[in-house]
Amino acid sequence: MTVVTRRRILVFFLVTSLVSMLCQPIPAEHVPLVNDEDKGPYLEQLDLHWTLGDANLVENLLSNEIDMMGDSIHIDSAAALEGAENIEIVKHLRNGYGYMTINCDKYPLNITAFRRAVAFAVDKEEICTDSWDGWAEPLDSLIPKMNPFSIEGDLPYSYYDSDMEMAGSLLDGAGFHDIDSDGFREAPDRSNLDVVVEWLQYTDVSVAICNAFADQLQALKINATAKSGWSDGLTRLYFHGDYDMMFLGESFTDLDITWMADEYWSENANESYYNFPNFRNTTYDSWREQLLYSTEYGEVYEAARQMQEIWIHACPVIVCYENYVPHAYRTDRFSGFVAEPLDSIGGWWTCLRTHLTRSGYGILGGTLRVGLPHTTPQFNIMIATGAASYDFPYLHLMYDSLLRRGPDGNDLSWLAKSYVVETHDDDSSVAEGTTRFTFDIRTDITWTDGSRLTASDIVCALNFYRISPGNPLGQGMSEIYAAYTLSSFRLVVEVSQVSYWGRYAFCFKPILPPSLLEDLAPEDWADWDPQPPEDRMVTSGPFNVSAVESEYLSLRHNPDYFARENFVPPRIESPPDTSITAGSTNHTVSWNCTDSDPFAYAVYRNGSLTAEGDWDGGLIEISLVDLGAGIYNFTCVVEDEVGLISSDTVWVRVESVEDVESSTGVIPPPDWLLPLGPVSLGITAIGLAIIFVVGSKTVKERRSVAMSKQTRLTLDLASN
Repeated sequence: MTVVTRRRILVFFLVTSLVSMLCQPIPAEHVPLVNDEDKGPYLEQLDLHWTLGDANLVENLLSNEIDMMGDSIHIDSAAALEGAENIEIVKHLRNGYGYMTINCDKYPLNITAFRRAVAFAVDKEEICTDSWDGWAEPLDSLIPKMNPFSIEGDLPYSYYDSDMEMAGSLLDGAGFHDIDSDGFREAPDRSNLDVVVEWLQYTDVSVAICNAFADQLQALKINATAKSGWSDGLTRLYFHGDYDMMFLGESFTDLDITWMADEYWSENANESYYNFPNFRNTTYDSWREQLLYSTEYGEVYEAARQMQEIWIHACPVIVCYENYVPHAYRTDRFSGFVAEPLDSIGGWWTCLRTHLTRSGYGILGGTLRVGLPHTTPQFNIMIATGAASYDFPYLHLMYDSLLRRGPDGNDLSWLAKSYVVETHDDDSSVAEGTTRFTFDIRTDITWTDGSRLTASDIVCALNFYRISPGNPLGQGMSEIYAAYTLSSFRLVVEVSQVSYWGRYAFCFKPILPPSLLEDLAPEDWADWDPQPPEDRMVTSGPFNVSAVESEYLSLRHNPDYFARENFVPPRIESPPDTSITAGSTNHTVSWNCTDSDPFAYAVYRNGSLTAEGDWDGGLIEISLVDLGAGIYNFTCVVEDEVGLISSDTVWVRVESVEDVESSTGVIPPPDWLLPLGPVSLGITAIGLAIIFVVGSKTVKERRSVAMSKQTRLTLDLASN
């Protein structure tokens, strides 16, 4: 018989349960294995501690008052954590970079060979080492490396290291020569060439980089100087005034790349606030329509790739570096922290996947203490979404959306298990110039009030956001002209544009419950002011508010969250009970045990531990040799990494009536009663009670026995 359990079981409960089950076999639980993205949360609770200032965050982490920082800190503050015991520093690439823009409207800077020569001459590796002390890495693409659309590192060349030979060759080939023998090159038209490299903000990094550019230009025999452009530099950039080269920084708030279509579009070369380098390239422009208006990811990625290749070769801008921002966490209690592209370890996936460090008792449970630089939590997610101080996604832990950004930044289906995108070309019933999204949603999602989350709930929320004046969750939804249901678990959203990017207007919006929105007027969205836990918040996400104090906020896991229900105990295919003749050979009992995260096994004979070891998810087999006549029960117990345990018991009868009578004084029951005879039932109850209590402890606590992992485990068992 097979027994599956999710927790340690008290002796009294175990024995009474087993006795009640003696009259019938217990079948194995058959639950399909799921993808890792669908598992969690492992944590029992999150405690968010309001901690002001980097110094306090660092001190609290070192003193074990918090387990992780929910926000980044300054590089100087991170130095105090270097080498500290049980502290891991995460160097997270920021979504942005520092770059040198070049005026492509100005002769001879409009010559591609000149700009490429500058790119090859500058040593980006040296900039990252000297100016950032290793807290940056070189970058060539206009899309940051942490963005899934970036092709950084995919090209057959790079501008990372200084290549003065290549740079000089490009200049020579383009006609930049020292005509008058004054030690400096002239332009191809024989005019003097003087380049001014400006910084906009006086910082050690910007000044050092501008000087490095000027020095490398001088080494190429180009007369160059570096100076401040602070007073009017931005004005000249915004309105396309005169400049040569200017250093500045760029930061992005999301992974959207549609800005590529406008920022460097030839038609915006004279448009205020766009296209600082005045870049014009018809081949680059030719991919613009595909980037903006294709509906398929593959076509969008192709356009993004081609535009990056053209841009990197043309060098209207020389990206210098993508710098790191430090995050940190403790390693002595928890593991599984996820560094997301946007939020590093301070994001949604860390809360779902972080778990107790394996110490013999499973990885479910525990309270993760997070330090955050906030003091006043806001529980109206419609207000918090638009707040500048909103960093840690604690409200998004309470709600779900149709899609979700995966740990690598790519899209994952979430509430939606699948969806179809159609245009007029696919279906004539779709109006020209529009896109229809049809979603089939999961059927196993519930609100915390016990009601089922349905397609109509999602439609209710989306329609509320788009008609609520000024609602931050309604941003970008002006193109949606219809949202409706086709059934309880199918919905349609129609958008008045044809574009892959249309889904981003609504697919990542948190879905609020109809029990709230049906009683809230759209214009009163900002008036909702819940005060949990006194005010019960109906949510669907992996966590909900359990306590609000002046110094911290507690979020307790949602025990009914669909991804938590996917913690599946190991599966054991139960072999049949068997009967053999004493002295016979070549008899075995085999358990086919499977699990996505196998951990350990133990085998018992008549309640006594016979063997234990690491389990790799393969077959566990014992040989029935040298067994004297009698009745034996062999129990296999397996545990997975999560701490979930399954077991199966097989009865073996070794037939020899004389041996049984002399050793036990009991006549074996008829075959049709084995193993359900009175004596066997008693052995079952007592033996399995011992196995589950002692066996569970043995499987969980053993650490000293070093056994080789193998797919097939053969154990030769001798009789006592």
